Amino acid sequence: MKKLILLASFSIALLQCFAQTSPAPFNLYNGNYTFSAWDSTSAALTYPNNMMFHTLGDQSPTENSVANGDWACTYDTLNSCWVRGKGIEGVAFKNIGSSQIPACMINGSGTSVYVGDATVALNTLNCTNITVSWIARMLNSFNFVNSPPNQVSRFYGIACQYRLDTISAFINLPGDYLFICNSDSATYKVFGTTDTLTSILPDTCNNQALVEVRWIYHQTAQNAGGPRPILGLDDINITRDIVTANASKINNNKPLNLYPNPNCGGKINLSKTTTFMVVDMLGQTVSKSIFAKEFETDNLSKGIYFIKTTEGEIVKFIKQ
Repeated sequence: MKKLILLASFSIALLQCFAQTSPAPFNLYNGNYTFSAWDSTSAALTYPNNMMFHTLGDQSPTENSVANGDWACTYDTLNSCWVRGKGIEGVAFKNIGSSQIPACMINGSGTSVYVGDATVALNTLNCTNITVSWIARMLNSFNFVNSPPNQVSRFYGIACQYRLDTISAFINLPGDYLFICNSDSATYKVFGTTDTLTSILPDTCNNQALVEVRWIYHQTAQNAGGPRPILGLDDINITRDIVTANASKINNNKPLNLYPNPNCGGKINLSKTTTFMVVDMLGQTVSKSIFAKEFETDNLSKGIYFIKTTEGEIVKFIKQ
């Protein structure tokens, strides 16, 4: 019995180790979400409201890299890889070729500690037309040399992405989602460059109990080596429109439900006959508008989809 208890405790500990933390959702219905400053004096294991800074397990992460833990060190360190508070200029990320000490990661897995991402969680119930605006900064510079033998280049950027849960792969926002510090000598951004990027979340992000938006610092292309740029994230402003009273009244009178959900194939049944279309995680239409009470899913690939009605309701379903 004692061995069983120890084994159970060890299993629970393993489960806790293999997941980074997701922040508590900010209720966007109550107002805009803003992030405008983070001090280098902020204590370790503290984070901005409704935001987490995460570590990555890759020395040269891509925009598809998955977080492997929470940043746990102070925000004034200048050693190795770091997340650094920049006061009214927000926060900055820097990687080098060697991993940070293990103590700089908690709630994670593996031994590699690189940076990183900033993830914000939102509750978008009764919200629509959600717009994400942010500032990216080039915080250090180096001489771009495009020809051997002393070629120097590091192609890095910050990508803004979203998902509708805490486990799916993140998807790039449509449109203006990526700050690239340099991809060649023509696009190389010098020290002090600031860009403001703005994008509207897909309709599938409207009226959801949870939407996560992250900014990931990552390598954008193969390079010839040299120092990795220090890039900054600042002045995040997430705005929305409120669903009209009429639409809310319609939705509340007869809320739309789906079953079976998740769905393994065959028909999904709706709780009422309505006009609707089916869209995917990118907001792309996979079925044109029909007036019906059921929908055939056999032609859909596995993944997350949404039924969107003309009454303004959006309901998620999963095809397994």
